[in-house]
Amino acid sequence: MNFRLCKAAVLGVALFVFATTAMAQRVAYRDKDKVTEANGTIDESDPLKTIKVKPNIGTNIKTIPSKDVVDMQYEVKADLKKTWDGAWRSEWVTGAAAKDAKGRREALQAALKAYQELADKVGADPKSQRQVQYKVAILTANLAEGDKAQSKAAIELLEKYQKANANSWQIFSVVDALARLYVDTNDFEKAAGAFDSMKKLPGVDDATKNDCELKSADYLMKAKKHGEAADRLTKIVGAMKATDPAYEPMRMKLILCKANTPDKFKEAIGELKKMKDTAKDDNKLAMLYNTLGDCYMMGNQPNDAKYEYLYVDLIYNKDRSQHLHALEHLVQVFKDLKQLDKSKEYSQKLEKMRTQ
Repeated sequence: MNFRLCKAAVLGVALFVFATTAMAQRVAYRDKDKVTEANGTIDESDPLKTIKVKPNIGTNIKTIPSKDVVDMQYEVKADLKKTWDGAWRSEWVTGAAAKDAKGRREALQAALKAYQELADKVGADPKSQRQVQYKVAILTANLAEGDKAQSKAAIELLEKYQKANANSWQIFSVVDALARLYVDTNDFEKAAGAFDSMKKLPGVDDATKNDCELKSADYLMKAKKHGEAADRLTKIVGAMKATDPAYEPMRMKLILCKANTPDKFKEAIGELKKMKDTAKDDNKLAMLYNTLGDCYMMGNQPNDAKYEYLYVDLIYNKDRSQHLHALEHLVQVFKDLKQLDKSKEYSQKLEKMRTQ
């Protein structure tokens, strides 16, 4: 199960303090490879770009990219604080301390129940109302694996939140969760559409738009809409500078589109191998090995794909996103190869890394 919100196990002392102390407003956010916190008055005047926190003491305002925000704790009425803090603690502390997936699930269920109880009690404060709606939707989504009724309920809650609160920092997690649920129901076009809708929001920066384009193209490819995906990527790549950080990932997607057609499969593999032979940067090598693995998977060659992903897992694993990509695909590769113990092993490794 993908408990993306259950991350506190390896987030360090700072997040534990965030979860257990009684400050009124705090923001947990990802800073490089760790999660830290800022406390004070929260300014969400530009929620799709930055969240600003004016400290309780001092004048140095902390500016945080919205997409790096992990969670927030708003101020609520005194009579609700025990339930409010208890919901947070169940999600982040108890869940993180659980020894297995069952324990984490029970912790998230307790958090969900608490937020559901708060739904009609938080009063007129729009931030607290929105946060409760978000928590109920996102926790329902994280508990939905393997339960069609729960998945349907989660999709409805997330879609409702997306429609009513598109201009909120939570929208990044909401769209990501929606896409995952659409994928679970094999509706890859809707998954692509979720990211298409986000890139159109006013205030979304260019880097996020490019990331949305990549994800949309990826889901269109999974929907076997390779032509549409290639058309999009060709236009984007043609307008980009080679020095743009998103340029190479876009090229990889184009090569994958090419690999989909049998007469161009060998050409795509050959192109990637040539690029790999001349690449010197470890992160670029990770991307190339992953793309080779993806090509082999598209060509129904999981045994060949396995070795490409293992290179990333075992050697070229400095880039977190590429490492996660390799682990996600190794779970499926070993399923395809009927090596279920290895698939389970990598599923556990993946879940652990997602909490970091």
